Amino acid sequence: MTIPATKYEPEPAPEPRAAPGVPRPRGIRGSRLRLAGLARPAAAARHHTRTTLAAWGLPLSVVDTAELIVGELATNAEQHAQGPLSLRLALCPGGVLLIGVRDPDPTPPAPPPTPAPASPDAESGRGLSIITTLTTAHGTTYSPTHKDVWATLPLP
Repeated sequence: MTIPATKYEPEPAPEPRAAPGVPRPRGIRGSRLRLAGLARPAAAARHHTRTTLAAWGLPLSVVDTAELIVGELATNAEQHAQGPLSLRLALCPGGVLLIGVRDPDPTPPAPPPTPAPASPDAESGRGLSIITTLTTAHGTTYSPTHKDVWATLPLP
């Protein structure tokens, strides 16, 4: 699937703030994409991730893994958040890729019941397991105006 470049334009990313437990990134590469108003924000986020990380020269294995993580985070935000979303990618010192999806709802979600294992033919229910398996850390950071759901991916 091709998403026309005229549908969205990445904005220059300000210096990203570090997620808890991640050293404050300085002198890194960053990219931010507003997903507001797009018919398929998760698809746009995956496309932006693939093209941006490839342009940064990251290995295909990292690009593929990051695209999967972004897909999980963006799809969850698309399904549960109200309002415009944005995606942030940042190369941090020490060989870490920081991935974040922001939504304007600062309210923490209600704690989910203990999940049952997803059935083999289920189309959902594996997102957190995928994120936990593929990343070194993940979490949610809250502010008075938004929340950031983030994950860190080690680079080879």
